[in-house]
Amino acid sequence: MSTISDKPVDVVIIGSGPVGLAEACILKCMNKELKIVVMDKRPDTTRKHGLKIETDTVKKIVDILEENLINADGTEKKQIIGLQEIFKKWGGNVIRTNDIEDELKNKADSLGVIVLRDEKYEATAKDLNVNSKVHSHDKNEKQKYLKEAKVIVGADGSHSVVRETVMRNELEHEKNLSYLIEFKFQTPQTTKRRTNWQAIKLFLKTGSVDFETMGKGNPDETLKPATLHVAVNKKTYDKFRPADRAGNPIKGTFQDSWSEDEINEASLISKEIADTLKIYNAYKKDVEKRGGKCEDLKISTIPMGVYRSKKVAENFHGKYVLLAGDASSGVVFGRGVNKGFQEAVICADKIDKYYKNFFMKKNQNWYRFTSTIYCV
Repeated sequence: MSTISDKPVDVVIIGSGPVGLAEACILKCMNKELKIVVMDKRPDTTRKHGLKIETDTVKKIVDILEENLINADGTEKKQIIGLQEIFKKWGGNVIRTNDIEDELKNKADSLGVIVLRDEKYEATAKDLNVNSKVHSHDKNEKQKYLKEAKVIVGADGSHSVVRETVMRNELEHEKNLSYLIEFKFQTPQTTKRRTNWQAIKLFLKTGSVDFETMGKGNPDETLKPATLHVAVNKKTYDKFRPADRAGNPIKGTFQDSWSEDEINEASLISKEIADTLKIYNAYKKDVEKRGGKCEDLKISTIPMGVYRSKKVAENFHGKYVLLAGDASSGVVFGRGVNKGFQEAVICADKIDKYYKNFFMKKNQNWYRFTSTIYCV
């Protein structure tokens, strides 16, 4: 008798960030028979900034999982309730990104989802373009799984390889609303949040438009994540995000952020950087007055842009490909993760019904069926 470990892969999710792992866990709770693989080029979690998980997002996840409790057996019920409890405790709170990923990764492991994290699991355009026939001599595990899967979900972020390869990176809406410099740091758990009056005083002193986010932090740790966002003009943004001749950023990105020493050195030759650092230093003194301090500072740039992929679903080489999270569309600030979680719910529901043949028939138009699912 064959087991789920012997069967071909049903679904491959590219991207093991919060959205990709949430997608895998929710889908597995809906359909335990599915063999799901999550791939990511990152060996470990790399982000520690806080994300606000809205209560309305949690409610949508909990509600759809509740529907699956009806026909679940004892073990399944325990797994579903366990996933509900994870999201419930996050609701309304700011949670570190690495804590979200670690907890969902542990949950995925317990559900039997295969999570593969290593540089060798980076999905490229060449990998996605392989034909669907699986040969016995295939030794590349990554390509083997991609060939086997009937459904591929791109949850690989704003620079999605899946969107670029399958949807040809066609965007029906793209616009930069403004530009931000992001000062991320760690501060003691006892640091008090900034009051409105303290924010007004900093504005009167520096003339800056900025806002602070401060995570709740892990009770087992002495520090919690905090971020100061400062609105700047395009010229200042470009100074914090220098590019090579081809226009590719070489510094100031999430992957290659500035350290405090690096940005202090850069400020000696750039008035724009020096002026922005004056705002941060004034804010830093305010943090110290609140009993805190700014440790492990990392500085990056954020274009306050919005975009939406023209397609979020496509039939590609006989496979059904969906986009979720920042791969499908981008919104400003913390709404991104909430949008992504809600898309994960909808996406999981559609895939589950496809495999159960609830709505889908072989000759139905997959794009027409899914093209309007992301209205969150």
